[in-house]
Amino acid sequence: LAFDSGGVTTGPITVPFIMALCVGVALNTGGRRAKENSFGLIALCSIGPMLAVMILSLATKGNLTYTLADYSIEANLGANDLILTNEYIYEPAISKLDLGCQTLFQEKYGAGEPTDVMVDAILDELRGKNYDRIIAVGGGTIIDIAKVLAVATAEDKVDDLYDRMPDGLTKVHPLVIVPTTCGTGSEVTNISII
Repeated sequence: LAFDSGGVTTGPITVPFIMALCVGVALNTGGRRAKENSFGLIALCSIGPMLAVMILSLATKGNLTYTLADYSIEANLGANDLILTNEYIYEPAISKLDLGCQTLFQEKYGAGEPTDVMVDAILDELRGKNYDRIIAVGGGTIIDIAKVLAVATAEDKVDDLYDRMPDGLTKVHPLVIVPTTCGTGSEVTNISII
């Protein structure tokens, strides 16, 4: 919850919406200092979700946790699942859970923003592997790659997906997203940037 409320302030959907709303409210309210008043309204809208989380934590006395270990038991993660993440996230946080899932580390295929070449290399690596669900643990790059993997068949390359886009892509694998950064917006859209 705190993670999501932090992302609210800088999110790609929130910023233009809140700015337009607050400037419009201030201008319609009128007065000589309408533009300065809009800044205060933006601040109130941005801090509201964070204050709500703080109040929630006081009300629950900090007893509101749900860990990856809890989810792995509830979702019965195992050999038919693929975890897409970075090694620097996997080693300290996930490996000790001994889930028995297949793993794929994004940084072995390139650094930075995902490219067609990077995603094609990952698709090539996954050919012949059987997995049902994809669990993406990471930031925008991991999540964007996972969204592509979720709609790709075993034979697909990125260009094949581009060719099928006008007709619509269908999900081949269920996708579970565990974001580790806030504000990218990747975790809440069905768009993948590569």
